[in-house]
Amino acid sequence: LMWRVGTESVLSIIDIATSIYVILNFRAGGEAHAMYYQAMLVSLGSSWLFQIIVTILQNKGRRGSALAKELFWTVLFLKSPRDAFKVASGAKHEKGALVDPLMELSISKAVELFTEGLPAVIIQVAAVVFRGGSSQMELLSLVISLVMCGFTSAQISYDFDTDPKGRAQKPDFYGYVPDGTHTRTICFGSLIA
Repeated sequence: LMWRVGTESVLSIIDIATSIYVILNFRAGGEAHAMYYQAMLVSLGSSWLFQIIVTILQNKGRRGSALAKELFWTVLFLKSPRDAFKVASGAKHEKGALVDPLMELSISKAVELFTEGLPAVIIQVAAVVFRGGSSQMELLSLVISLVMCGFTSAQISYDFDTDPKGRAQKPDFYGYVPDGTHTRTICFGSLIA
């Protein structure tokens, strides 16, 4: 668990950094790249906005300083590492929080996947195809976005399937990830691909 959430946190930070680089690169490209610049900016901005909304909803029942602390991490694009740290350290469902840390991480990752990850991949692929090429850094950003999308969707699926409560309540639905460390690793790797 710590390896998965830690790896995803690092990938998330790298993905945001390379996306910002690509946005700035599109901006520097002038009128020819304006469409890609605006699309990437809207994608990243909507991800940021929806993450703020998720943070507010998650911490609505907690005191002001707890909400402010969580918003601090969110505004700095560090919600994913913050949530991963809570899950990896075994944090329990806090009083006043809407959902437990694992569900919060899954919701945040889903928001990031659908508002930034997948749109960034589509925009960057379109830029490569229609511009007739890209810089090495833009291609690296595209690869990181693709890996991040695969890793995120794999982690969400894996976490829900291996949740003991889910397996106990609905054994016919949950359980495609086999028991055993070696087989779970293979299954997780195949989910990413």
